[in-house]
Amino acid sequence: MNRNLFPTAGACLLLLFAIGCSPTIRMPKLLHPGTAAYQRYNAELFDPYPQNDMGPKIDGGRPIDYQYPINQVERARQPMPVGPWRMGSRY
Repeated sequence: MNRNLFPTAGACLLLLFAIGCSPTIRMPKLLHPGTAAYQRYNAELFDPYPQNDMGPKIDGGRPIDYQYPINQVERARQPMPVGPWRMGSRY
């Protein structure tokens, strides 16, 4: 009885973890995050800092190198992720 329980429980746990994975989320690269240019490109493409045109200005909310975010037109022209997981009115 116990011999059948462990593989079944392991398969259920593996399936449970696999269901929660989204293809739009990538795993972080903690040991080798890439070159400085690659990191800067990702930071400009996915700007995590608050935008000044979407609410009140936050003084000191952005690091010195990112004081000037991209404007609204360039932000709208950024490519959207394409794939079967991306649903919405743009497709």
